[in-house]
Amino acid sequence: MTYYLPAHIVEQIDVNTLEPQKDSFITQDLKEVFSDLLFKVNIHDE
Repeated sequence: MTYYLPAHIVEQIDVNTLEPQKDSFITQDLKEVFSDLLFKVNIHDE
């Protein structure tokens, strides 16, 4: 993943915590949204 993300983003995330997520989710106004790829990741210092 570090090859595809800009360096300033890679510096702020813990790439070891990347977890693939479902390809759809429900927004706050209850609309279903689809994505190509969706990941969860920890951000440093948060």
